[in-house]
Amino acid sequence: GEYVVFKPGKGAFFKTHFYDLLKDLDITHIMVAGVTTEVCMQSSVREATDRGFEPLIISDATMSYFERYRQQTIEQLVAQGALVAWSAESSTVVKALGRACGSSE
Repeated sequence: GEYVVFKPGKGAFFKTHFYDLLKDLDITHIMVAGVTTEVCMQSSVREATDRGFEPLIISDATMSYFERYRQQTIEQLVAQGALVAWSAESSTVVKALGRACGSSE
């Protein structure tokens, strides 16, 4: 089954059970995608970092009303050697996951 987390605010951790769920599952790294990159996605990434998680932004799986806002937000989050988060395109992530799982693709 899937886990569903309803978020009442901008970030995924605000007034939700998301933190407890991730900790109970021994998850340390998360992949982030979503809309309104400069608001909800950024809030969730910063909240994750503050709670000790290692976020990876799937850069081509985010969106904004303004492309320049999307780009600037991702640039800010990965600045200074990925101080807040890492970023990669979905094709790179899929290839890396395939290698990690033993796929030859």
